[in-house]
Amino acid sequence: MEIKYFLIELFLLFVVSRAVVARIYLSIHKLSGSKKTAVVFFSTLFLPGTYVHEMAHYLTAVLLAVPVGELDLGPRFEERGIRLGSVEIAKTDPVRRFVVAFAPMFVGILSISALVMVMYIYRVNIPWWGFVVGVYMAFVIGNTMFLSRRDLEAMGTFMIIIVAVTFVLGLFGVDYSLVFELMAKEEVRYIFRTLDLILAVVIGLNVAILGIFLI
Repeated sequence: MEIKYFLIELFLLFVVSRAVVARIYLSIHKLSGSKKTAVVFFSTLFLPGTYVHEMAHYLTAVLLAVPVGELDLGPRFEERGIRLGSVEIAKTDPVRRFVVAFAPMFVGILSISALVMVMYIYRVNIPWWGFVVGVYMAFVIGNTMFLSRRDLEAMGTFMIIIVAVTFVLGLFGVDYSLVFELMAKEEVRYIFRTLDLILAVVIGLNVAILGIFLI
């Protein structure tokens, strides 16, 4: 049950995140009257999240011995919008490409969880500016951790292989009940309950910010 809520919340965060990011950019563009100014301010606002996203790609590729090229944290215009950053990664096997492509999502969720938990545990001792920085970091990481179109394309081959192998093994009578038993363990359920709560906080933050920009 907890993992179902987790997946639903991830989807909701993705939808709200797209709306918030678009509204912030349009508002900056409207106020400045300049596309270039809007892009510079927008990319600077989300720079910490962009850094976490691209470094997740970069470091994961290095750890998996996948050759990497230039790391670019500057904005770039593309047909479908603005790319805030990129890192050149050499072609590799589907498994390592999947892990490298998925890394920003994993690191993003881990980083947000750490931020929220630290702010909660030390809430009495954290100064107001520390709380503001923590909320800001959770916001920008939460809105830049999602996979790009290129990441999704890189993951496609691996996902097809996994689905095909799972289906074939099922035909040969492989029992997947152990997987469901593992997901039902209290330790696993506790982890997902915690993640559910943390994602709910980030979703609430995005909704609040979206409401401010819609006023």
